[in-house]
Amino acid sequence: MDGEAALAAAVALPLAARAVRGAVLETRALGQPAVPQPASPAADAGWTHSTRTGSIGGSDLEIKDLTQRSVRVTLGAASRAAGSAETEPDEEVDVLVVGGAAAGLAASACCQREGLTCVVIEKNEASGDIWRSRYHRLHLHDIIEECHLSSVNGVSSHHLPLLQMPATYPTYPSREQFARYLANYRSVLGLRVEYRSLVAGMAPSQAAGGGWAVDVARLDGASRKRFVARNVIFANGVYNDALLPPLQGKGRFCGKIVHSSRYTNATDLGWANGKRVLVVGWGNSGSEIALDLVEHGARPTLLARSPQVVVPRDHLQLAQRLLHSHLNPLLALPFGWLALLPVLLLTDPVLKLAARIKYGGSLARAGLPQHWKGPLLRLLTEGVPPMMDVGTVQACIDGRIAVRREGLAGIDADGRVVFSDGSAEPFDGIVLATGYHLFSGHRHFLDAASLQRLGTGKEAIKTGSVVPGCELRLPNVWALFGRLQMIRDAAPALGRRIARRVHGGSRWRGAASWVWWVVEHVLIAWAVLAARRRLKQKARQLR
Repeated sequence: MDGEAALAAAVALPLAARAVRGAVLETRALGQPAVPQPASPAADAGWTHSTRTGSIGGSDLEIKDLTQRSVRVTLGAASRAAGSAETEPDEEVDVLVVGGAAAGLAASACCQREGLTCVVIEKNEASGDIWRSRYHRLHLHDIIEECHLSSVNGVSSHHLPLLQMPATYPTYPSREQFARYLANYRSVLGLRVEYRSLVAGMAPSQAAGGGWAVDVARLDGASRKRFVARNVIFANGVYNDALLPPLQGKGRFCGKIVHSSRYTNATDLGWANGKRVLVVGWGNSGSEIALDLVEHGARPTLLARSPQVVVPRDHLQLAQRLLHSHLNPLLALPFGWLALLPVLLLTDPVLKLAARIKYGGSLARAGLPQHWKGPLLRLLTEGVPPMMDVGTVQACIDGRIAVRREGLAGIDADGRVVFSDGSAEPFDGIVLATGYHLFSGHRHFLDAASLQRLGTGKEAIKTGSVVPGCELRLPNVWALFGRLQMIRDAAPALGRRIARRVHGGSRWRGAASWVWWVVEHVLIAWAVLAARRRLKQKARQLR
């Protein structure tokens, strides 16, 4: 056997064994249809999907209150519908997933692959609609190499488990491209998703088998149903309810007030062509929205109160390419992340130095406060990602975006915005890019005792050691969230853990699975490194 054949065999062995293992587990699900083998779409054009990119409608008052009332109104409508709707028979499932976006679909695919019966509850009309509803210039901050490349001679790490992103996607996929990918992901893998449905209640089941009783209401009021789930996965994100600052006299404001989660573009909201708009907050969303307003001819003012860690996107792109293209084989090794610690320790000073070289003192002159921490240190200690500059800083330096540092005091009798220094300015609209209540989505449907035990917000995340794919402080309740790479890596392990618990796997079986995981990844890492050595040898021969 020559070198190429040995290399191919080394690569194929762990991957084929993984596929066989998944097929064996699939046959164990009684009455569960086999998961169709995912196709590898070569182009985006072949996908069929429905596009929903309509503008925000309704009166100004509805737009003002929509961000805070949307969850309560939706839950109230669901509860009223549940009271008058037809009751469907109860159904038992192995896994119920709350949320049908990237994390929810990935969790469902991995659980279904392990032979578990799984249902996803999603309030929107189609997979990916949550992305279509965001502001139109939104692009993912995960580079395409992180999503689906890291590929050498057929060894690739998919964006989400079991299905790659199309190779035609750009470095930073747009919101519409990612929405189409999610819709295709659900259809190709044959996942069961209950659309236009909302979890109206969740409490420990009184049935003999235990688990959780989850009441689901259809938003159209047609029916309601109770699922008895052995396991529940919270995949409805960490950033849930809009965080709105108190604004005295907001009823006197004549324009529109929207949260960043409801912003689409300046034209849809009537803010193009010279309109003055105040953007409160300059994180990633606020900064991109301010730039979008400039591109539509508006005159935005950015309220930059809190310091941020500013990183040019092209600099961060280089760092991401290095981690995911050149150092990725180390991640395949058990505890290989230890070898990356020196690289991670160098990331902060290098990125801060690059930002200083690019901007110099321009950030301070433009009035943009800088945080003393590096991007990685702040992300690990405070959970706040860096502000990826896509052109907003230059627009502030050029004066196309005005910058203010004062706090927001309220609205005066003339409808002007009053700042903490006593000054007032007229604006045609306000965008509140003030973030979200963290880890709070479950408070709308979880029973009181379980909610008290689990908690919400940053404290719940810290005290509960909440990480992607973990079991929460409630039995058989799990959480999956995070960046796309984190979801991709955590979802398969989560599916295996739940499968062992449902199928009654022993400790020995779990240990054997871990040993096989080690062998599998060692073989993959060896194959990747061997391929690179062979490529270097061929390059030297060609010289």
